[in-house]
Amino acid sequence: MLLLLTSLLALGAAPAPLGAVAIAAPLQPAPALARIMNDIRANHWTEAETLAAAQPDRLVARLVTYYRVLDPGAASETEIAAFMARYPDWPEQGILARRWNEALAADPDDATVRRECRTRLPETAAAN
Repeated sequence: MLLLLTSLLALGAAPAPLGAVAIAAPLQPAPALARIMNDIRANHWTEAETLAAAQPDRLVARLVTYYRVLDPGAASETEIAAFMARYPDWPEQGILARRWNEALAADPDDATVRRECRTRLPETAAAN
């Protein structure tokens, strides 16, 4: 114990009084993570995905994809359907389904639309 106190004092750190609660400084996000979030907010998906791919935690890339498929017009119906199939327990599945319908309606490629409709039928305006 004496060695620990001596080491702390030598480093210029004073030990907290007994019973005192140490308050940690607020955590600041890593610069890359802050930049990724700024890119997401600005709809700079390519930049956000590139930075996210370089992160050691794979969840970062998944989150960027999640935000992109939630953004109206930012993802194709194929991408949205693949995300929903891979992560059915992620939140906002209703919004993802709506984005899939919107992307399907906007797609000019009939072959893609037919392929998508083989696995799932779109909701119609009358059903809403």
